[in-house]
Amino acid sequence: RAHGIYTDITERKRRERRLNALHEASRELMAADTRREMARIASRATCEVLGLPLNGVHLYDDDADGLVPLAASTGTREVVGDPPTLREGESIAWGVFESGEPSVYGDVRTEPTVHDPETPIRSELHLPLGDHGILLIGSTTVDDFEEADVSLAKVLAANLQAALDRLGRERAL
Repeated sequence: RAHGIYTDITERKRRERRLNALHEASRELMAADTRREMARIASRATCEVLGLPLNGVHLYDDDADGLVPLAASTGTREVVGDPPTLREGESIAWGVFESGEPSVYGDVRTEPTVHDPETPIRSELHLPLGDHGILLIGSTTVDDFEEADVSLAKVLAANLQAALDRLGRERAL
């Protein structure tokens, strides 16, 4: 019985640490004053707080008419190289950006609209950021995301979207 209690306490402490770190990252996002800085903070938090080392933030750019990678983790660059600009009809991510619905893919290679059918990335979590863009999180393992990962990533994405909204309002003034 003592082992079960110890495990519960350890897990609760780990969850508390992750939530506190997520809260700190959210404060950093709200203090940032450029889209690139916000994207980098979100990417770093995805690695360090969520423990998901393959990620990137792609934000919509009118001039490029696509989702331009503003931040990508070191892990992402090591696995797939420099992330491409994603355009309409060329990727799963674009469809998620348009629909505004978060999506988890157990194996992206089975998806007909995958950008690169030979990708070493297998699982992906796509979190839209309103009309700003998308937070992409990947894994080289099939079906790799747990419910807790998805929940915390959604909180981070919502906070990134709120920070981007704030920046847009400030620039409009």
